[in-house]
Amino acid sequence: MGHLGKSCQEVWDKLTHRQYRTLAAWLDEQWNHPTRSDHYLMQIAQEVRRVLAKDKREIKLEHFKLPFKRAEKRAPEDPATKKARITAWSKARWFGILGIKEKPTDGN
Repeated sequence: MGHLGKSCQEVWDKLTHRQYRTLAAWLDEQWNHPTRSDHYLMQIAQEVRRVLAKDKREIKLEHFKLPFKRAEKRAPEDPATKKARITAWSKARWFGILGIKEKPTDGN
């Protein structure tokens, strides 16, 4: 079989780090440039919105362009803080399920 028979995993396994970074940068750039089909979908959404709008001239095609960007990486959370946050969430959830209005006074 040609390259069409390869799985995506096989292709990704053969990429070097530099090739991956180049591909990721290219995708970041391309995602913010709508294709022809993206424009058609944006026009359909615009027309649907115009049906519901009072002033149809205010609805512009650029309002329907979806910007893509990578999420910013968060700093790792301190393990003690993470445990306290998860414990507080769990207690609040169980208190709600059991119908307890206040925390028990025995410290648990």
